[in-house]
Amino acid sequence: MEKFYAVLIAHCTLVFFLLQLVHYSLLFFASHFVERIAVSATCLVVTLITFRFTKKWYLQDEIDTKKKAVLITGCDSGFGYLLAQRLERKGFKVFASCLFPRGAGASELKMILSEHSKVFGLDVTKQESIQQALKYVKDNLGPYELWAIVNNAGVRKGFSMELSSMQDFEDCMDVNALGHVRVTKAFLNLLRTSKGRIINVNSISSRMPMSDIIPYCMSKHAAAGFNDCLRAELANTGIKVISVEASAFLSPMTEADVIKKNLEEKIAEYEDVIMKNSGKVYIENYRKLWNFFLRNVSKDVHIAINDLEHAVCCQYPETIYDTSPNIFRVMCLKMQACLPPFIQDRFYLTIPLIICKLCRL
Repeated sequence: MEKFYAVLIAHCTLVFFLLQLVHYSLLFFASHFVERIAVSATCLVVTLITFRFTKKWYLQDEIDTKKKAVLITGCDSGFGYLLAQRLERKGFKVFASCLFPRGAGASELKMILSEHSKVFGLDVTKQESIQQALKYVKDNLGPYELWAIVNNAGVRKGFSMELSSMQDFEDCMDVNALGHVRVTKAFLNLLRTSKGRIINVNSISSRMPMSDIIPYCMSKHAAAGFNDCLRAELANTGIKVISVEASAFLSPMTEADVIKKNLEEKIAEYEDVIMKNSGKVYIENYRKLWNFFLRNVSKDVHIAINDLEHAVCCQYPETIYDTSPNIFRVMCLKMQACLPPFIQDRFYLTIPLIICKLCRL
């Protein structure tokens, strides 16, 4: 490591002096030309950044929801459960799919939604279930056209590498990533007529590494990769592909008691290995870290539902929604994700230690 830092310092010093040399050379030979380029580039960057705010003021026209249907996966609870109600009030025919069609969430939705919307069973990990759902939607569309698919079904399993089983990795990938692929592949032809949109519910961890939820984070990276590749593939078809990347909002997936119980079970299961490799302090700090994160889960779920509604209804939706109650936190994480990997690693090593020290206060 000493050699690494020595080379790093030497590199930074050399580049600094070379840039200074180039700077003074340009000032001497072509200062006016360089100034023009710099001003133009600055204007372009500012224009592109501020367009997002202009868009929010002047490009908020909504589509006509008449005779349009939306398919939402994972409506047993959480985002899907709330979004199904919101979109029906907007005038859509909603196909609300649930993993447990006879469960409490599905039963409540059947009572809340009107007769022209449908609540039915769908397991996104099983191809047979998806084909049955496709047939059910086709048989019940009637005069409506399928306008949007909302790939919302998701699971969160596992913690760090040492506190996760292979089954945790497989389950997260099967639902969070491959579930999006299976549903989209099955229903894509129905969207070609309407030139509608595919909305993938991803996560803030889709674009940055989070070492305390590795199985979940890995699956969300895969889901974001699928989203971006599909967007490029369908760019000329009129079908929009949108990623809604939410931070931690209150839902069954972020329920504190459930996560704490799961964490204690994992610690008990792998305690011997952890004690041998990392020691008791690691376990205590890990508990404090999760307690800190769980205290910062947002209860403002309507923020996520608003973005999902906007993605479905707006004529000019965003390509990626950074859904968070705290935009400053998102900006910091986005900037951090642009740093070189060795600095990111230092960041992820340092922040937990700071949090654990703060938790002692």
